[in-house]
Amino acid sequence: MRKYRDVEHVLHEIPYLAKKGGRPLHVASQAQAEDEIAATQKLGGHIVCFDDPCYPANLKTIPDAPPVLSILGSPQKLQKQILAIVGGRNASILGKNLSRSFAHDLVTKGYTVASGLARGIDTCAHIGALSAPKENFLNTVAVLAGGVDQVYPEENKDLYHQIKDKGLILSEAPMGMAPLAHHFPRRNRLISGLSQGTIIIEAAAKSGSLTTARMTLDQNRDLFVVPGSPIDPRYHGSHQLIKDGAYLMQTLDDILPSLRCQSLPLDLKDEDSYFPHNAIMNQDSAQDIHQIILDNLSWSPIAIDEIPRVISCTPSMVMQALLELELAGKVLMSSGNYVQLTQRKEKL
Repeated sequence: MRKYRDVEHVLHEIPYLAKKGGRPLHVASQAQAEDEIAATQKLGGHIVCFDDPCYPANLKTIPDAPPVLSILGSPQKLQKQILAIVGGRNASILGKNLSRSFAHDLVTKGYTVASGLARGIDTCAHIGALSAPKENFLNTVAVLAGGVDQVYPEENKDLYHQIKDKGLILSEAPMGMAPLAHHFPRRNRLISGLSQGTIIIEAAAKSGSLTTARMTLDQNRDLFVVPGSPIDPRYHGSHQLIKDGAYLMQTLDDILPSLRCQSLPLDLKDEDSYFPHNAIMNQDSAQDIHQIILDNLSWSPIAIDEIPRVISCTPSMVMQALLELELAGKVLMSSGNYVQLTQRKEKL
């Protein structure tokens, strides 16, 4: 929108930009969009766009906020104070009890609890939040990796329906999309992005919760970590986060005074300089830059600002090439202004 200024121009250009990036991409028709809106409404949900007053204020400030959200529940209630609780799927009895207790107490103190409906700590966070006796209050938000109509894991089907009735279900994925492995890291950025801070319980050394922790810090939010036994592998990742500077949390009294307000204004000046209106590359130069960028990227994220210095191109040319490569599914741009190769199993 910043580059092309109007919606019709954007929709016309997206397939062309993706083709330049090396992959055909078709924009959904108006009829398909209307069908999805109708299907969401039939499920009792809403589609909320970025410029809608109901769009979550905290989420709007992250670098890669989704332009469209599907929501089951009342979107207006998303403007409440939200804290996330996430952790290991293979959780201990103690970890589960802590998750339920913290979630229950947070809701009684006026906070909404966000989590990912996963097994273990996430499940207990939702259950604890729902158990708090708060009338007409948004107790919990479940952020899904697939569409809002996709229950995962299947064992949480009853919990899903409880949250649908009493809380809120949210996703950036379209209706009917099954949750795939590469959807979960992007789901995690929404959990942290919705929240003023994130509480980590029982994160192992290679836990997916560490991705949420990194995104929490990238989004300039507070990170709170519950410590555990030094010999329990379920806490090895948690303890490393504490060593790296996360807040050590034992009770809610350790965290509530330190929570920061996250109503940060969006600064579009730098992004406008990345996407000047007249920055159009010809096909030959674009192909060269695409390949040079791909040759210099890896599976590990790198700051986008580093690329112009390495390949001697202007920031506007790099950003246009990255946009085309992302539309083609070859790179992934993430929060904190980072980019990496995707896990797509195909020759670049």
